[in-house]
Amino acid sequence: MLPSFLMKHKKEKYEELLLSDKWHEKRAKVFKRDGYKCQHCGVNKSLNCHHTYYVSGKKPWEYPLSALLTLCKECHTRLHSETKVQTRPPKSNQKKSGENKNERRMKKLYASLSEKDRAAQKRYDALK
Repeated sequence: MLPSFLMKHKKEKYEELLLSDKWHEKRAKVFKRDGYKCQHCGVNKSLNCHHTYYVSGKKPWEYPLSALLTLCKECHTRLHSETKVQTRPPKSNQKKSGENKNERRMKKLYASLSEKDRAAQKRYDALK
């Protein structure tokens, strides 16, 4: 799903960028860092690399690893349908004592999900 500001670029051009070797190398690093699992539900199938924000004119692989997150296709689609795409780095990237980047990213993701989704995630986490 393309953010509206990217619609000024041809959809085909953005999709071509996603086929590049540079993007495949970057997303492979993200998948490896995240243990080849969706960082929301934990599944390891149909993985997508989610940009937590977009900057006009920036290519998909030019973002720092901290701006990318492994999500399954279902969680990725749900996240984009329920939240507005940010067009600049979130202010929450500033360090907070006692939290690492993944913890902050997960808190933000959980906050964007419905109460039903959060309850399901808590049950899943309890099984670990």
